Amino acid sequence: MHSSVEMERYLTAALKKQQDKRYVIGAFYESSHWMLVVFYLRDNIAYIFDSDQATKKKWEIKSCLSLAWKRYSFRAGTRNMLKKNELQIKMIECPQQPGSYECGYYVLKWMYDITIHYGS
Repeated sequence: MHSSVEMERYLTAALKKQQDKRYVIGAFYESSHWMLVVFYLRDNIAYIFDSDQATKKKWEIKSCLSLAWKRYSFRAGTRNMLKKNELQIKMIECPQQPGSYECGYYVLKWMYDITIHYGS
């Protein structure tokens, strides 16, 4: 299990490494549950796909994403400084898992769909 500080540092480094991309996509594991995060870098938006929204958990992911974005924006320089530096985090209405163990399958399906439809 990684600390929130380690997660935030990893996210910051990943965003910086991929800053020339239109979007960055990744799986996020928290509290025995997989979620998908899609960063649209030029629009300052992170979309969270969560197949278990019914539990209404307070996810640590939101604070990690926000902190990583602030560090990334600061380090990225003028390109992101021209826009508002606050990251908009949007929970996507998406299919919900019927049981307690299908979250990984949903994440993989969403990754596939996004990369096939928006990958070029």
